[in-house]
Amino acid sequence: MKKFIIGVLHKDGKFLVERRHEHEKFFPGSVQFPGGAIDPGETDEVALKREMKEELDIEPIAYKFLQEHSYPDGRNGRVYLIDKYAGA
Repeated sequence: MKKFIIGVLHKDGKFLVERRHEHEKFFPGSVQFPGGAIDPGETDEVALKREMKEELDIEPIAYKFLQEHSYPDGRNGRVYLIDKYAGA
C-alpha cells in the first residue's frame, strides 16, 4: 500500500492549496494540499521536507503531525501542519 505525505501550510490565518492538472491519474482537477509519495525507507520528516522542496521550493521548520487520512482507493496520507518555513 502506497503512503503519502501531505503538507498543510498555515500563514497569517490562511492555508495554501493547489489544483491538480486535468491530466493527472488520481483526482484530476481537484483542489488539494501539496505533498506526494513517501519513498521506500523514507521517514515522514525526510519525505515532508523533500516534497515541500520539490513542489514549493520551501523548507519546513516548524511542523507537527495532524492525522492519517485514508483515500477511497486505499492509499494512506500522513498529514502535517506546517506553521513555519524558509524559502519562497
